[in-house]
Amino acid sequence: MGAEEIMVAVMNSKTGEILSLATSERFNPEKIHQRDVKSLNPNFTEYLYEPGSVIKPLTLSIALDNNMVDLYEKIQIGGKHRVNSKYTITDDKYFKTLTPKGIIIHSSNIGISKIAWRLTGKELYDGFRAFGLAQKSGIDLSKELEGRIKAPYQLDYPTYSANSAYGYGMFVNFMQMVKAYSAFNNYGVAVTPKIVDYISDTHSKKYEVPHEVPSLQACSADTANAVHNILVSVVERGTGTSAQYDGLEVGGKTGTAHTTYKGKYIDQYHSSFYGFVNDKFGHKYTIGVLAIKPKKVYFASQTAAPTFYKVVKEMVNFGYLQPDELQAKIDYNRRIEMRKRKRASYIRKIEAYNNRHSEDNEINE
Repeated sequence: MGAEEIMVAVMNSKTGEILSLATSERFNPEKIHQRDVKSLNPNFTEYLYEPGSVIKPLTLSIALDNNMVDLYEKIQIGGKHRVNSKYTITDDKYFKTLTPKGIIIHSSNIGISKIAWRLTGKELYDGFRAFGLAQKSGIDLSKELEGRIKAPYQLDYPTYSANSAYGYGMFVNFMQMVKAYSAFNNYGVAVTPKIVDYISDTHSKKYEVPHEVPSLQACSADTANAVHNILVSVVERGTGTSAQYDGLEVGGKTGTAHTTYKGKYIDQYHSSFYGFVNDKFGHKYTIGVLAIKPKKVYFASQTAAPTFYKVVKEMVNFGYLQPDELQAKIDYNRRIEMRKRKRASYIRKIEAYNNRHSEDNEINE
């Protein structure tokens, strides 16, 4: 994908144990050259960026925990929403209404903004903090930048709360997002990631490694389970379909966010996919993928999500996950049926378009 850097993490959703932490920025530790210096910094915790749409499930969770949204209600969307003379929120696709589930599946900026506006600035701020934003993830690396989110009084303004609801106007690091998403696969608990489990001396005596940052109760178990199921739907029929793996439970959210240069947004992007994968034998993993400024294609559905799939495939090959063969057949048949429905829908749209233009031509003649 020609990205400046690609980062991947695989973490045990229950314990926080890091199974893999990989980057495309490689160097030979036995022979470090000047060109390798920038690769020595662990960008997993030192690179701050605006995350974009991967924040939307967090925003929905905060609203659910504050009893400000009903999962079955229909929220007015429309193609554009004008907040003020300088700020209009837009979506890629037009929807008249969407449920909160649909807002996440179709990644609606308008929908998630309307949900965020039901919260006070303090409620939104406290909710983001509960997921671990603007504080260290606690992973045992040498340095970590905390990032920042808007202050509670700023989040009382519609412009700031809307921006934050879909991941702009804030800065996070990669490991903060991995930790936050573990809550959706662990009954609401965002576990502290850890690379080192213990250290031992020459006599094989083991010593526990203390972790200063605790795990967090990011949201209630009920909220976590509800959002967990929505994220599964995102992969089944939303923006994350390229992360599907037959026979395993896969859920997650894509994020494609503009980068800035000299204070202005430019046509370069951060593409990410954060989610989870589980098998029926109790193996539960949280996985994060971040591509920094991909050049060939930049949509997360075409970059980060397929990379997530490749990671899952390798985990299956190495025995970390075991797909259910019966479920795999069901998943495969469902995907084929969904493709047929999409194709049929596309054909109907083309036929309707052709019919309209045919009628217009007849009138003109």
